[in-house]
Amino acid sequence: MSLAAFRQRKVYEQAAARYSALLANTRDPSRRQMLEEMIARELAAAAKLELLPSSAANDERERRL
Repeated sequence: MSLAAFRQRKVYEQAAARYSALLANTRDPSRRQMLEEMIARELAAAAKLELLPSSAANDERERRL
């Protein structure tokens, strides 16, 4: 994994951690569902980076931005 992909994975994981903190502080069912979906999306994106070759990881990161 390239350094850029490693850094991007950390960004995804940090976003998921922030969403988890918000999830812990809310009781609204629709907001909880939304946050759970956002967490799953961020963690899936982080996992996807590990499967992509280095150049493809950079392309994926640019598409998300």
